[in-house]
Amino acid sequence: MRGAVVVTVVPGSPAESAGLKPGDVLVSFNGAPIRDAQDLQAQVGRSPIGAEAALETFRKGPDANTERLRLIATVSERRDTSGETRQPQTDPSKEELKGLWDVLSGKKDRK
Repeated sequence: MRGAVVVTVVPGSPAESAGLKPGDVLVSFNGAPIRDAQDLQAQVGRSPIGAEAALETFRKGPDANTERLRLIATVSERRDTSGETRQPQTDPSKEELKGLWDVLSGKKDRK
């Protein structure tokens, strides 16, 4: 089975509010298949903060039966393990890329 395995759920997080639990395997995010954890991060990263997301997950029960769950989560700002909010990543501008290229190619000194 492909998907992203939930390792931990931060108390008070949208994942906890949606009902996700460690061991769940997320297989779709808003109908888009999830291949792995990086794929899930990319899908979440493209979603606007405050948007609701439909999650499809598989959970193994105490009797070793696997159940399919459909959950709803609200996308929020990502927090690191210290609770600090991380700024969303943006694509670098052409000027930033040119500056990086100049440093890497030796045309400009590193600061």
